[in-house]
Amino acid sequence: MNERRRRWVCGALVCLAACGVYAVWADDPGELPIVPPAMTVRAEPVSEEQARASEVAEPYAHLGDERIVDYFVQLLPEPNGDLMVIERITIVCRGDKVKRGIYLGIGNKKKYELIDVKRNGEPAFCRIEDESDKSPRLSILQDDVYLTQGRYLYTIRYRIKEEISISKHTRKFRWKPVGPWNMPIEHATLMVHLAEEQRDQIVDGWAYLVKKKSRQVVLKPQRLPGGPLWFETERPLEPEDSMYVFLEWWPRGPRQ
Repeated sequence: MNERRRRWVCGALVCLAACGVYAVWADDPGELPIVPPAMTVRAEPVSEEQARASEVAEPYAHLGDERIVDYFVQLLPEPNGDLMVIERITIVCRGDKVKRGIYLGIGNKKKYELIDVKRNGEPAFCRIEDESDKSPRLSILQDDVYLTQGRYLYTIRYRIKEEISISKHTRKFRWKPVGPWNMPIEHATLMVHLAEEQRDQIVDGWAYLVKKKSRQVVLKPQRLPGGPLWFETERPLEPEDSMYVFLEWWPRGPRQ
């Protein structure tokens, strides 16, 4: 190969290398087999600590931020004035605010009767904390057990004694079924189950959200013929938002 031809080949190789194309050297330029570049991205070197952190976080990245995905509450007024409550809370745990479990405010401890608590369908450890400087709350966690990241469904059933106001003509109650929580709630639904003969005897019923900075959003009731009354949020709730419900109904027979 003469000197001029060799210089031409060397210049071509430099250009190909700059473009990410590599060639195998041969005496005859006409026999140079061009090899296409590999379709890979060269990663920057990382430390061992960064690699371990990536391995831990990566499997749970699809979960998104820590939040309550769905908050579903059923209220069942009882003839003696007690209020049966069933709460189903679907939560995403990322080890931030939710590390070992959750807390649930219960108001007046003397009126509170806990029936059962489950996490993902299995009985969950719980206790009632009644500190002098705080309102009583239900603690659904164990001090020495930390949750792995993932989705959890908590189901809590309890009864509030004498929560319904009983008068000669009507029954009524006001209750705060949701909040305040220290994380956002994507969706919340409240459903009230009255006895079949009372479903068409509702005098008044409404729910409202207490937003931060004292803003209030009224939720309109929905009802299918012969079915329960329910309220549903149209937008996510921010941390510290609360939901209240008021219901008044004629207990039996047509209103006079």
